Amino acid sequence: MTALDPIQERVVDRVCAGRSVVFTGSAGTGKTFLLNVILQRLREKYGEDEFKDRVAVTAMTGIAATHIQGTTFNAVIGLRVPTTYANFMCMLRKDNVTRICRLDMLVVDECSMMSAELFELFVFMMAMIRRKSQPAGDLQLVFSGDFFQMPPVCKQQQLSKDIDANAFTNFGYAFQAPSWPLVFQREDHIMLTNIFRQADACFAAQLNTIRVGTADAIATLADLVAACSRPVECADGIKPTQVYARNADVDRVNTAELLALPGEPVTYAAIDEVVLRSALTSNNSSTSNNVSAKDHFKDCMASASLQLKVGAQVMLLKNLDTAAGLVNGSRGVVVAFLSKARALQEAREYLGAAQLADAALACAKTPAVQVVPVVRFVNGRELAVTPALFVQQILGRGECRRVQLPLKLAWTVTIHKSQGLTLDAVQVSLSGMFVPGQAYVALSRARTLSGLEILDWDRRVVPPDEGVREFYASLEASEPAPSGAWDAFCIRRWGRPGVTARELLDMRRAT
Repeated sequence: MTALDPIQERVVDRVCAGRSVVFTGSAGTGKTFLLNVILQRLREKYGEDEFKDRVAVTAMTGIAATHIQGTTFNAVIGLRVPTTYANFMCMLRKDNVTRICRLDMLVVDECSMMSAELFELFVFMMAMIRRKSQPAGDLQLVFSGDFFQMPPVCKQQQLSKDIDANAFTNFGYAFQAPSWPLVFQREDHIMLTNIFRQADACFAAQLNTIRVGTADAIATLADLVAACSRPVECADGIKPTQVYARNADVDRVNTAELLALPGEPVTYAAIDEVVLRSALTSNNSSTSNNVSAKDHFKDCMASASLQLKVGAQVMLLKNLDTAAGLVNGSRGVVVAFLSKARALQEAREYLGAAQLADAALACAKTPAVQVVPVVRFVNGRELAVTPALFVQQILGRGECRRVQLPLKLAWTVTIHKSQGLTLDAVQVSLSGMFVPGQAYVALSRARTLSGLEILDWDRRVVPPDEGVREFYASLEASEPAPSGAWDAFCIRRWGRPGVTARELLDMRRAT
């Protein structure tokens, strides 16, 4: 996908006109692609240096942030993971206020994981910090995501009868916040409908039925299970990636599979550096240390250390040759190792001049290992994969840079870390799903029906959230979004409806 369709063009036009916009759509409708197009237009408008001051590029998770060269939403607004309403007052730090006041726009990807509670407090704090009465302090917001996918992380105290008045519980979806319709006008909710990931229209329709949880969703899922309860056929030596709901076993399985292969592993240690903005270059080294200590590197898709052997199942983490289908998420197997010099010679055939220069620089920065892996991908092509640069912006300060092979071990991956990926060969376990949207996210990673194998399933698989279904129904009918969830939350917590963000912040004085 290179050109924008008319709906995507409408999103770009509204953003460029200064509107706060939320665009949504099912998996594979090009949300991340569109977001990157918007960001490129903004870079051209501002220039690279001014862009870094005026546009905050964020996502609700570190993994999602790396797809758009951004950082986490909480890091940008100066908020650690909150447990109380009092925690939000740390956003009033002088350096944080200065950065936020310089912003023209804040972008949030994977907005389905932002809660109503967080959105309401964020909008209020932006108005306070920027000293403007307009919603969010007149900050332009651009949200992207699919509310049928991963929801906000529920804090268990939501379910407790004895909740402290000051406790932040991460309630609800962002669109259930009272300030949502004040920030995003009805005409600025835009649904992307063209699916680019799955070329098979029937397969795409089955996935969407499961996504929205219509009456025939279980029957559709049963049909899909029947069609996909067979081994996936892969290119020689390549095994499908297993996608699971929980984190616990993924690293253990990948490590065990690697150790089971013969021979000694080749270890690739990442080279990390913090590049400060020119205005900060006169500061002492402790500034750099403070910046690098903020967990930016732990969210990088590329690991700090990667061990590989011949036979290792791997996944590509960057687009190498889009014309040949070698993109983020492409699967392969390590078949050999090649010298860096030879690999760079071969890279001339598929890398552009800028990419080739970056690859050469990355190779020079990693002198400890003089070989790179040759990977056979599912399309049969064998390619020597050279180190690449991964960048994460730090608003108003600079950027974190990691040089590492754009590969990860891929015997297994969690649903959470598979978001945004398109996988050529995937095995999905549908048992043990515990939040709405997980089954759909896992299944929709598959590029094709032939590349999907379903290992097991449970008819009690978690259905979509009813509030999300009502929200999308209102969008399709061009009606106001349903209200009432926020009031129900307030009545349950404090015995009365309509509690405001200011009142929430005042709760800190009640304990």
